[in-house]
Amino acid sequence: MVHGSKPEDVQQEAEGLQILRNLGVKMAWMLKNIQAGKAAGVPAPVLDEPRQMTNFIR
Repeated sequence: MVHGSKPEDVQQEAEGLQILRNLGVKMAWMLKNIQAGKAAGVPAPVLDEPRQMTNFIR
């Protein structure tokens, strides 16, 4: 998400840093919701469909 040839270059990559901050906030929100769902007795989804594998090289 962030680019630079030196570690200090990364601090100037404003867009990449913003994306990473937003991702962290959204992940924390999701973990809190999962925890709240478990505490409320909401069952986790069951994936009963077989996995489909696709070869993109044709």
